[in-house]
Amino acid sequence: MATMSRQKVDLEAGRPIIRSSIADVLRKQADAGIDMIGDGELGKAGFGTEDRVRYTRDLPLRQVVDPMLRITAGAYSVEAADARHGHEWKIWQDVKLPEGKILIPGVAAHHSHVVEQPELVADRTMRYANLLGRENAIAGTGCGMGRRVHPRIAWAKLKVLAEGARLASQQ
Repeated sequence: MATMSRQKVDLEAGRPIIRSSIADVLRKQADAGIDMIGDGELGKAGFGTEDRVRYTRDLPLRQVVDPMLRITAGAYSVEAADARHGHEWKIWQDVKLPEGKILIPGVAAHHSHVVEQPELVADRTMRYANLLGRENAIAGTGCGMGRRVHPRIAWAKLKVLAEGARLASQQ
C-alpha cells in the first residue's frame, strides 16, 4: 500500500489541501497502478493564512474522478451540495461508476448553517439516482457535519436529509 506524502492540512476540515500539481501526481500514480489509499497520516498544520483559503482551491471532481474510482472501495463519497460542486452531477453522464459500487453524493451541505428543504435534497438525490441507478446512489452529507455547524443545525440537516431521501424514494 502506497502512502501519501505529508501535505498541508486545512485546520478546520482536517484534510489535505490538494492543488492541481498534486492531482497530476495522483493521476500518474493511479495510471501506474499504485494503490492510492493513504495511511491516514496526512501531515500536520503549519502554514500561512493564504493556504487556508480552500474554497477557491479545491479540485473539481473531473480532475480526480478516475483515480478515485481506482481505489478499492464499496462506495465513494463526493461533495454535491455546495457552490463549487453542485454542478458536478453532470460528470456521471459520461463517467461510468464501476459495477457493484455506490456513490454517496453529499446532497446536504456540511459548511452552511442554512438547512436545505427536503424537496431540494430529493431533487439532488434524484439527479444521481437517474444517472447511476437507484441502487447505486445513497444521499449523504458533503463531508460530515463535525464541528463545522452547530449541533442543532447538524441534526436539522440530518432530519432533512432523511426526509429528502424518503421523498426521492417515492419518486
